[in-house]
Amino acid sequence: MKAGAWIPALWLTFLSAIALAQSPQAPIAKIEPTVPRIIVRELTFEGATKLPVPDQDLIAAEVKAREYGWPMEWREDLSYRITDGWQRHGFLLATAKPHYRLLLNEGWLFEVAVRAEIHEGPQYRLGGFRWKNLTVFSAAELEPSFPIVVGELVDTRKVAAGMNAVRELYWARGYINFTFVPAGYAFDDEQQTAEPILEVDEGQPFRVGGIDIVSTDAVLQERLRSVSRLKHGDIFDLRLWHQFLRDVDEIAPSEAYPVVNGWVRPHKRTQIADIHLFIGFEAESESEDSQVEVAGSEPEEEPSTWSIGRYRGQRLLVPEKQYTNEFPSQ
Repeated sequence: MKAGAWIPALWLTFLSAIALAQSPQAPIAKIEPTVPRIIVRELTFEGATKLPVPDQDLIAAEVKAREYGWPMEWREDLSYRITDGWQRHGFLLATAKPHYRLLLNEGWLFEVAVRAEIHEGPQYRLGGFRWKNLTVFSAAELEPSFPIVVGELVDTRKVAAGMNAVRELYWARGYINFTFVPAGYAFDDEQQTAEPILEVDEGQPFRVGGIDIVSTDAVLQERLRSVSRLKHGDIFDLRLWHQFLRDVDEIAPSEAYPVVNGWVRPHKRTQIADIHLFIGFEAESESEDSQVEVAGSEPEEEPSTWSIGRYRGQRLLVPEKQYTNEFPSQ
């Protein structure tokens, strides 16, 4: 079988199973959802001559330590994770082209051997930071947040960690809409240095407006009010909102309170952000749209964001999005 040829076959098997389950002649039975488990048993790199072998071995171990899912997505995921390993060592333009060979197929379990062609490219050191659109902080105030210094090999995860730290500095001052605009790196091939282009959209600062906490349990409702550190009129520190959501998970476990809906609704005109939280036992509707309720907004207002949802014990939307090493190059 040619490398990768088993993947269309897997999809045909999957679609056939669905068709059989929907057939009128099929016996009526509860069919549990099944997804493929794809495991990389063997992984070799070709063309990698600059990154030391021990570092390559660590990358291979990380890639092999996880399982992969849907067959039309796992190949891109695998390629990304291999490339990420090189980018963490300064090879910002590295690429990986994996080739696959099926070793084992037992039901929905697939074990594969992977041979990855690596193009490493130049290895870059940090030449500095290029900031754009700063008004609230100066570059000198923000750059100590990055756990990487000029002259050090660029590690994309350290750059991402610094971006997260900068974001929290803005959150502490009420800039709950702060974000980085993806802009990539500026390269100096003669010096073999790279500078992350850190273009920011600061937004505007918000204060805490209304705090609406509703629960079918009056005792729980008062307890949640008491633990919240967000108070009306204060600067809206989004870190405190995330901490409050963690407190909700601890105080109102899913076993006892399967329905949790929470969101922040910022009003751009007044620079006020309202908090809404509902905790109960059953949702009003079984529909997918009602599982995570999102407050409507007037056309000139910002949409509701930073939501948390839990329905019948399953978290539906994670409130904190961290920057990863998915920092674009150009």
